[in-house]
Amino acid sequence: MASPHDNRWFPFGTPSGDALGRLFCLPFAGAGAAAYASWVRHAPPGLAVVPVQLPGREQRLNEPAERSLPRLVEQLTHEIAPLAGDAYSLFGHSMGALIVFELARSLRRAGCPPPGVVFVSGRGAPQFPIAERRIHTLPDRDFIREIRGLRGTPDSILDHEEFTSVFLPPLRADFALVETYRCAPDAPLASPISAFAGIDDAISPEAFDAWRMHTAARFQLRLLPGGHFLVASARDALLRAVAGDVAAAIR
Repeated sequence: MASPHDNRWFPFGTPSGDALGRLFCLPFAGAGAAAYASWVRHAPPGLAVVPVQLPGREQRLNEPAERSLPRLVEQLTHEIAPLAGDAYSLFGHSMGALIVFELARSLRRAGCPPPGVVFVSGRGAPQFPIAERRIHTLPDRDFIREIRGLRGTPDSILDHEEFTSVFLPPLRADFALVETYRCAPDAPLASPISAFAGIDDAISPEAFDAWRMHTAARFQLRLLPGGHFLVASARDALLRAVAGDVAAAIR
């Protein structure tokens, strides 16, 4: 059954799931809730995948994208806290990994029950500095060249004339959000943290392993075949692992 809290943040609804509860999924830079559309259809029994729609993309394209991670987390806390009385976990890929980490901290400050598991994918631990070169302030032509080099956006989109006017502003805002983020010291989370890394990802294994310092519970790191965009290339393996870790956490 869908929750009465369904709104623009949760375009696929907020079904409560069964034994494994909800899995709130936060996207990577430039992506929207549709990045997890196939997860909704292929979720293991008992797990309700809830893709989160951030401002500035897809059906929220007319809203300005948030450039500050603390401000975004404050908004997300307001939306998710009323749903945190039921069993839930958090999943974030790349930019989304930083968001769910800070969201778990924020929900703790709000007095909410902790997530069953915090899942982080495609991003090293938050204390690891990003590359020294910031790109969110570059002119459009240079910014697009840098995005092309990351090989996460098809050339057919980058070369389209609508890209600059429609898709570039939220993507630039996402990079501003990540590149201005700083991890403040705080107590480790009570929730287990499970991290996922692509074997061919450029991020070092040490950066992924460093997530362990942010939990007082179990930590697990899995290396999966593929590069950076595991949410698509390793979807089924990710979902199996997620379901297994949530089941273990609630026993």
